[in-house]
Formats: sequence, C-alpha cells, structure tokens
Amino acid sequence: MYWSRMAEYSSCPAVSRMSSRQLINLYSSFFHTHTPLQSSGVKQNSTDEKESFSERLHIIRNTRIDAEKIWGMKRNWRRSRGQLDGTEKAEAESLCKPYVEDFHAYQAETTNQLSAFLLSLVLWNEWLSFYWSRLGWESHPADSNCVRILIVADPQLIGYRNEPSRVGPISRWDSDGYLRVGFSHAYSFFDPQAVIFLGDLFDEGVEASAQEILLTNTRFEDIFYVPESKDMIYISGDNDVGGEHEFVDSKLVERFHRIFPDFINTLKDSFTITEVNLMSGARVVRNVSSPQDSRLHILLSHPPYLPFYSGISPIKDRIDLILSAHDHTSHTHEKQGRSLETKNIYSSRPQERLIGNGRPPFEIQFPTCSYR
Repeated sequence: MYWSRMAEYSSCPAVSRMSSRQLINLYSSFFHTHTPLQSSGVKQNSTDEKESFSERLHIIRNTRIDAEKIWGMKRNWRRSRGQLDGTEKAEAESLCKPYVEDFHAYQAETTNQLSAFLLSLVLWNEWLSFYWSRLGWESHPADSNCVRILIVADPQLIGYRNEPSRVGPISRWDSDGYLRVGFSHAYSFFDPQAVIFLGDLFDEGVEASAQEILLTNTRFEDIFYVPESKDMIYISGDNDVGGEHEFVDSKLVERFHRIFPDFINTLKDSFTITEVNLMSGARVVRNVSSPQDSRLHILLSHPPYLPFYSGISPIKDRIDLILSAHDHTSHTHEKQGRSLETKNIYSSRPQERLIGNGRPPFEIQFPTCSYR
C-alpha cells in the first residue's frame, strides 16, 4: 500500500518530535547545501558548522512522511536541483521518487472518489430523485367516479431581462429541464383528464417584449407538453398581468388569454369553474364553464382567496372548492363560522375531504412547481 512508507517512524527522537513546518525546513536545509540546519529545530554540533550530505540523507530516510511533507519535499527538491552535483542529484531523486509516487497514487485515488461522488450526485438530482418521489404517490383508478386533475402552480419560466447575461442561458436551461422532467413524471404517473395552471406562468410577463414573450411561450409549450385531447385551463398571475406592485393591466390580460386559450371537454358537463382576480383592486371574474347540472362550483384564484378576498368578492354564488397558489407554500383554508382555519400540508400522502352539499368552502393552496 502506498501509505505504508508514510507510516514509518523515525529512529531519531529529535526528528520524530518535529512539527510539519520544522520538517519542511529540514528538507529545505537538505536540498540547499548552504542553508544551516539550525532552522529545523535539530541541535547542531558546535564543532561541525555544516552537517554532511549523508547525515541529512539518513535523517530524511528515517522520518515519518505525510502528504504535506511530501509536497514540501518535492517543491524544495525541484527548486534546488540546480544546486546539487550529479551524485547528490541522483541520490536525491532516488530518495524522493517512492514518496512522490505514493503521493501521486493518493491523489489519483482521491480524484476517483471525488469523481464517483459527483457522478452519483448528478444522477440523484437529475433522475433518481424523481423516481424516489414517485414511490410516495398514490394512483387513482380511471372510472366515472374519479376525475383526475393535475395542478401546476407558479412555474415562473425565467425571462431574458433580470438574469445576468452570462448566467441567464445556464439558469434557463437548468430550470426548464427541472420543470420538464418533474411535469413529465407527474403527468405520466397520474394520467390526468385535465391540467390547470394557477398563474405566474412567466417570471417577466409584465415587462417582457413581444419577442421575449414569444420565446418564453415556445419554451413553455416544450416543457408542459399535453396531448390536445386533454382539458387545459389557464389563469393569470401577478407576474403575467400585474397586480402585486402595480395595477392589473387589461391589455396584458387579453394577451394572456390569447396566448393561453382554455380547452374544456371533460369538465364542462360536471363543474362550474370560475376564475377571479381581485389583486390591487381589480375585479376580474371569468366564467370558465357553467353547466346547467353542476356537481361542484370550483373557484380558481392565483392568490389565496379566503384569507384576503372573500369579504370583498363580487361572487355571490355558492363556492365549494377553491384552488390557489402565489405564496409558494402548501396550505388549506376553511371557514369555521366567522373564523378562518389554516393548516400546513407537510406530507405528500393523499388528503381526503368532503366538499359540496352545503358545506363551507374549502381552499387548497398549492406550492410552486419550480425550485426557484
């Protein structure tokens, strides 16, 4: 083993008690024949001002070696080769060679271990972690009593203005890849009949130019690919049309629904679906579907509805289920008389809840699907 030579102890007590710095100074003294040995901490013979080459060689041969000392020895040897004659140089090279080879072997093994660790880290983050997450998901059978809806909240595709020019392409590539793989796993596992996007589809929707919106939308369609036969519902968020630090822009609202038109087939005969946007004083209410024989009334709101807007909402019809996002956290909200009960959702296990039939409205707030 290449560490075997490094485990040798000195037969000289004075040398075995040296610190690493003192030992490196000793190597310097050995290779620089004009350097006094006094700096190494080894007591000199007063009658002999200069230790002979063979005595120094004996000290080094019997010294315990570690990686730091080998490196210092190698560095000082290279620096002083020009000061040794042919015999001394050959003997110095013969002395250093086994230790330098051991150090290189140690470096090679360390590099291999680090490479294996980095490769395992990439495999886990890019692929294996998604399959691990799927182990905690519960599938639902495809029957007439179960409607599977996949919720996508706050993807916030990175734009072209707020990211540094050199970092931006890497950030967009990495974030888009994460969203694409995550959505693909969720979609293939649950096989939903409908997909609902709860706003903040873009990160720079308010300030982006028409060309930047076109480029971002192309990336969006590539990331969130859904067959045309599936129901698709899109609502806007404050990053799409304004509403958090500015007023909601009606022109941006029109542009949003022009880029993202809804397609409803499965849900239109069963659920009344309404989008509401009351941010910054707006009163945007849009009927997504209104069947005559509705089983439930579902309200879609980008920000949480019950904690902030239920008291000022223009919607007077009965509401059974509310789906919201915005805060990048996972909660449930429920009215209990005049009070509001909010609970955190920490587990990915299925949550069961009875809604409708005169029960109080129940709101589920969804976290962002992006690591950003």
